Amino acid sequence: SNAFHMTGLRPDGLEMAEAIKIALDEARLGPEAVDYVNAHGSGTKQNDRHETAAFKRTLGEHAYGVPVSSIKSMVGHSLGAIGSIEIAASA
Repeated sequence: SNAFHMTGLRPDGLEMAEAIKIALDEARLGPEAVDYVNAHGSGTKQNDRHETAAFKRTLGEHAYGVPVSSIKSMVGHSLGAIGSIEIAASA
């Protein structure tokens, strides 16, 4: 839990931004190395706002030039299988 809400996400995207920052740091990459984002993209106002805020917070101005998409609008959210489907779609 993020101590914000039992199931809700903070609209500022802080937790997701921190996860992105840690991943970039561990990979020794800067925000400019990101050239595409396959978003979780569940299509809810809450999630879309959270993800957008996290991308902007982590990538800064670079975020405005990075393409973002999600295939859930086309295939639905297949729960445990969605990770594999999204990897295939992003390849």
